[in-house]
Amino acid sequence: MVSVLAAMTLSGCDLLTFINEPSKKPPAPKPRTRHWVCEAVLAPNCLVCSADGRVVTVTLAHVVVPGGVPRKETAEALSAYGVTNAIAERLAVAAFREVTNRLACGVVSLSPSPEPGQRTLRARMATGAGDELAAVLLERGLAVIDHSGSEAVPPVYTDLQQHAADTEQGIWTIGVSAGRRFAVRGSVRVEREASRAKANDIERTTSVRARCVASVTVTAAGPPKPHTLVVSLTPKTKANDNSGPLDTFAARQAPAVTRTVTVEGGSNATVSFDTEACELTRVTRAGRDVFTGSFIVGYDLAVTCEGATVFRHSGTFDDARTINELQ
Repeated sequence: MVSVLAAMTLSGCDLLTFINEPSKKPPAPKPRTRHWVCEAVLAPNCLVCSADGRVVTVTLAHVVVPGGVPRKETAEALSAYGVTNAIAERLAVAAFREVTNRLACGVVSLSPSPEPGQRTLRARMATGAGDELAAVLLERGLAVIDHSGSEAVPPVYTDLQQHAADTEQGIWTIGVSAGRRFAVRGSVRVEREASRAKANDIERTTSVRARCVASVTVTAAGPPKPHTLVVSLTPKTKANDNSGPLDTFAARQAPAVTRTVTVEGGSNATVSFDTEACELTRVTRAGRDVFTGSFIVGYDLAVTCEGATVFRHSGTFDDARTINELQ
């Protein structure tokens, strides 16, 4: 009896509880952590491990890794991030190298551990040095979180992926250069407004006001971080400081109008605006036309980000349409 009590005391059992409730069993000892040996790396996310004569094929849980298995699902998941096959192949080499370097000692631990007789397993894997493979890959931009599973993703994974995105590593380096990161669609038109003609016995006066109206949509690739771009629209005009025929008008550049637009990677944003109006007046006297003012003949549209030009386009407008408004 003494030996039994001593054993119970060492196991942490409450003796009074045991005496008062003899049916209550002492707590079971905690299972010993099993250490596995990595025998082979089949893919950056698929490894063969063994322990005590057992062999299990382990796929890293919660992550999608370039070059990983299953191949088709991996390619589809990465394509959503803009990863082409050529980029995926390059990243797969880096991910494979990272995994094999981390497994130099060969000893790993699995969470969860496989059940008896289980031969395949999705699990988190840590090396003998304490490095969790999926976490390392996420931090280096060599993996993305897999949201297709039913199990909750560890919060630390989200933080590590965001760090890789913010520092633009691995997968998140796509579109780093301004010219590759942004796609711009822009349209510019002339909006004209003619005034009512004024006439007397000597002359007839008509005028038309015109302005450029722009709409620009910017789409950003890469990680979901904000980018501020500057959209600049410069009307090209013809003007004459004195009255005269149209052929005396000279080219003149009107002041540029700028707007800023902020867009996050993976989304788009649109900005619309117009320029100040210019006015052209025609005075008809004794059958002779005399013009004063200015009219729009074209434009320059540019989009920049941190001083780098990501889009530039120039266009022209038909002079005859402006003149027709003076009829």
